[in-house]
Amino acid sequence: SVSLQEISHMRTVSIFIAAGLAMVLSCSVSGEPRNNLWMVGVWHMTHDEDGSPSKTLIEFRADGSILGYDAACKVLPTFTYFLRNGDIYVTSMVPGKGPIAMILHPNSTHTQLTFTSPRSRNNAVYERNTDHRCGGHA
Repeated sequence: SVSLQEISHMRTVSIFIAAGLAMVLSCSVSGEPRNNLWMVGVWHMTHDEDGSPSKTLIEFRADGSILGYDAACKVLPTFTYFLRNGDIYVTSMVPGKGPIAMILHPNSTHTQLTFTSPRSRNNAVYERNTDHRCGGHA
């Protein structure tokens, strides 16, 4: 026979399991809340320790895609992104090669994104841009 103490313990465990499941189901597959869209909009490169011209724009869209624009406003291939532990993971397929990955780390106020090059170990910094000089869809 099962004691009242064992039944109480099983109920407590069931409640914790249900609460944990509810937390998991309330998050997206990437592990971030579904409404965490603070990055949506246009960002421009303000600094690059590798010396690239600071005229690159990236436009994060709510559907998980990114448009990039070079200094002449030429649209670059579309990338995809997802959030994980607060960082933005960007992936792009190179035709005939394979995927390229990039991680953007936001500052605590979500006003800057920093990319550290795995090759040079130098940083590039992006800041939110309110004036989309390339006439994008942000």
